[in-house]
Amino acid sequence: MHALTNFLLCGLAVMAQATGAASMAGNISHAQTGEPVRRATVTLWPVAQGGRGDTGAGATQMGPPVAAYSATTDAEGKYRLDKIDPGTYRLAVERQGFLRQEYGGRTLSTMGTPLHVAAGQEVKDINLKLVPHAIVAGRVLDEEGEPVARAQVQVLRKRFVQGKQQMLPLSGGMTLDTGEFRLAELPPGRYWISAVYRGSGVFGQEAARNTDGKPEESYVPTYYPNSADEAGARMVEVGPGQQLTGMDIRLRKARTYRVRGKVTSGGQNLRVMLTPRDRMMGYMGGAMAMVKPDGTFEIAGVTPGSYTAMAMPNSAGRASVEVVREDVEGVVLTLGNEYTVRGTVRTEGDQRLAVKGARIQLAPMNGIAFQVPHTTANEDGTFTMQKASADKFRVMVFGGPAGTWLKSVRAGEVDVLENGLDLTADTELEVVLGVGVGTVNGVVRDNKQNLAAGGVVLMVPEPFQAKRYERIRTAAPDTSGRFTLPGVIPGEYKIYSWEDADIGAAMDPAILKEQEGLAKRVTVKADGQVEVALTQGASL
Repeated sequence: MHALTNFLLCGLAVMAQATGAASMAGNISHAQTGEPVRRATVTLWPVAQGGRGDTGAGATQMGPPVAAYSATTDAEGKYRLDKIDPGTYRLAVERQGFLRQEYGGRTLSTMGTPLHVAAGQEVKDINLKLVPHAIVAGRVLDEEGEPVARAQVQVLRKRFVQGKQQMLPLSGGMTLDTGEFRLAELPPGRYWISAVYRGSGVFGQEAARNTDGKPEESYVPTYYPNSADEAGARMVEVGPGQQLTGMDIRLRKARTYRVRGKVTSGGQNLRVMLTPRDRMMGYMGGAMAMVKPDGTFEIAGVTPGSYTAMAMPNSAGRASVEVVREDVEGVVLTLGNEYTVRGTVRTEGDQRLAVKGARIQLAPMNGIAFQVPHTTANEDGTFTMQKASADKFRVMVFGGPAGTWLKSVRAGEVDVLENGLDLTADTELEVVLGVGVGTVNGVVRDNKQNLAAGGVVLMVPEPFQAKRYERIRTAAPDTSGRFTLPGVIPGEYKIYSWEDADIGAAMDPAILKEQEGLAKRVTVKADGQVEVALTQGASL
């Protein structure tokens, strides 16, 4: 009987190899205690290997959808995945109380190490140590030390976005009636904490006015522990699984002003929101008011600064607002001022590649993009985009023919690709896609010249252009220290490699200049391949 069992098992193994099915197994444990983690979800995600060309800002090469493989760890923290098709994958693990992690991923970067699975291969010992998430807790208090309920709290981190370093929200929540807040699921890192209190009245109800004739004051966004501006904010650092308590924020009051105006050609249940124009912000940072039946609005509690006013929920009818040392009157948001953008998409030169279905999209260059105008190209490359509001947009194209990239966008005699389209009237665009992309292959070694698996590879255009997102590429070396960047737009680039890095922070030009010694310069040509050898730097 034992011999028959062995015979059957061997037969199954031979069949698996013949059909190309592979398997993967490993253990999931607690990074700090070493104990097995049960009921963790293990997912093997296929890595797309090219496909239709995406030529817009932030675009990536995407292949056809491929199913992932999933399993759950047992009481001993073990998992097994069977019937895996040959290919390249990333392995991710999720469990409540822990950070989502990828195999080979580091503390600052979530990029995992690519795993190459061959036909019939039995991949063993793909083990992960899950890091428990960190927690930040405290209270929000008023100027007299009383708890503030329903204050909105954010955990912020610094990122280089839209050409400058900014504080962007990572997590957020609202205080209880005791003024307490607890924000979890934080990775280890350096953070700033802010709180804002917009009042306890019914939303849409006009803010009360002073009757004593004194200048208006309101609670303003306040950074831990008690600063009304970023310069006075105190950074806090949390480690893996750390519970950082006692992060009490005492709200500040400051002189504030009102912004009044009117929405024309409006609809029902409209509201107007102010967002800082020079940086990205979450919902918690924007002052807001409902639009009255007669179309007027009044937003109270606004601190001095440059803002974009927009009618919600569709973020149409935008207008620039400057608040200095007095109330602002007469802001007009005209929802009827919507324009039609027509044009053609074609490939450069004599090549006439099919562009039908390519997606043309307008992304606002200032403030928050809640909705973006978009359309698709017809078979002859023509397109029509209606109801685009007045604003300054970056033109992007997605889903173009394989191996193409966005080369130019002309409005009349002006190429608006770099500086954006200032839409103030019906406009005709000529969109040209360059043909032919390159590939950058490389190998990464550590400072002892050993092959370095995992970590971060960052490629940026030279000179650095923070707003040309589509030219910025990242990768993680595989288990043999190799990486591939396909679909690269022809041009000059610099490539860096680190053991670990926060990509959002690493793209700061000041940091890249400090790391100049690691950089390798490459020239990528259409349909060309470049091989580069990198030395991995320490974690940023």
